[in-house]
Amino acid sequence: MGSINRGRGIRMRESRPFECPQCGFNYFKKNNYISKINKLLEKRSKVLRKHLKTVAHSIKSHVPSDAERDKYYFFLYNIKDVNDQTLYWGLDQYYKGKHYLHGKGYPYLKSIILSRDKNKEKISENEKKLLGSAPPIVNKGKDNEEEKNNKKKEK
Repeated sequence: MGSINRGRGIRMRESRPFECPQCGFNYFKKNNYISKINKLLEKRSKVLRKHLKTVAHSIKSHVPSDAERDKYYFFLYNIKDVNDQTLYWGLDQYYKGKHYLHGKGYPYLKSIILSRDKNKEKISENEKKLLGSAPPIVNKGKDNEEEKNNKKKEK
């Protein structure tokens, strides 16, 4: 016969709140997602906040599974360390490609942004190899004329 567990199982301590490091979910605390979303959006520029809200509205309208506030909060939490330029690029790619019409929501957008952030140094190296570097800047002003005059005087 198997043993019977009579309430002596492993219990989590409720006195210590546990927050998931990946998504920020707290198991013991009621989550007020509106205030958390506002805190994460405060750190971004006005233009970027506007783009985030536009994309979020498109996702809520066209992807029913991602229409909840908690999904938006977890998306913002995951991209909180990404710089504004990379985030703007990712939002632009997602919105121009109209991926929300294909049912691709926050997880897809998050992967676009995080992969760009992770690979940006290697992408710039590869672009320099492919396209070459910018040509040197040549002064065609007074400095260049003075150098010519000095060369003539030396001869």
